[in-house]
Amino acid sequence: MIVAKRNNMPIVRYEQQGNQVIFSMPEQTFGGDDDKGQQPQQPVKKLDLKKYASKPDMNIRDIFWDLMASYATKKNFTKDELKPLYHERIPLMRIALNVVENPQSAYFGLSRNLTALYSIMVLLDGEWDDAFEQFIVKSYEENEKPVPTIVAAINKTCENEKYKEQIKLIFRKMTRNHDQIQAILAYLSKIDNRDILTELKKEVMIIARSDIEKNQYYAMLALARIMDNDAKSTLMSLINHWDVETRKTALSLLKNEKDPRINEIAKRQLQIESDPAIKKILAKIISANKEGA
Repeated sequence: MIVAKRNNMPIVRYEQQGNQVIFSMPEQTFGGDDDKGQQPQQPVKKLDLKKYASKPDMNIRDIFWDLMASYATKKNFTKDELKPLYHERIPLMRIALNVVENPQSAYFGLSRNLTALYSIMVLLDGEWDDAFEQFIVKSYEENEKPVPTIVAAINKTCENEKYKEQIKLIFRKMTRNHDQIQAILAYLSKIDNRDILTELKKEVMIIARSDIEKNQYYAMLALARIMDNDAKSTLMSLINHWDVETRKTALSLLKNEKDPRINEIAKRQLQIESDPAIKKILAKIISANKEGA
């Protein structure tokens, strides 16, 4: 068991158990016959962020880990409480991203999953939408794919109704930003929260029908995670798309769906399809529907 300290004040205890970091507050003792009259320990006070405003030379990494320690002990901050750190929001986001992507840079001993989770919570609590957007975009651009740790953190954050509503608004705005659209679609293709996916379904359907290459591909994957009638209809409309890879993707996402409409489209497409690999998929879909009839 290790006690992390900041300015000689115990903030949180943590211990490594496999890949997990288990946190607990410092134990309190209470007066009685067996404690020899010792006074109970005072509970750890919530971090006062105003002190950073008067200390411009404060190490930004120290601030970051103070925030992580506070959130680890369920001492979250409000927007007003985070105001003193407004001008540090982008550097804090960059540190969070660096730690999530390079765990060896961690100082506090927090797991990557929890670092990503608490970092997102800080950005949302501060209503630092621009920093949260950059967190998503930069993580995608630097890895050329969604970061699983961040995907898991988003899924966990969305269990909280307040955070989920914030994320909906931010994600919708990102789907309408040319510079952010690919990153957000990539993450939408991986997240599990059906409420958010359904909320953004209209935007994603439009992109799947009208865009090309990676944007279209990620939009199709996101629709497959919804797979309601609207999403399915959009994917079916792409079975006869001019691009071979788009046709393959649509068929691979629909091939296990038991829907007579897919079978009818497959029959029509087979008559005009030129790609051998797609012809095989179409034939399997038609055969499977015959067997299931």
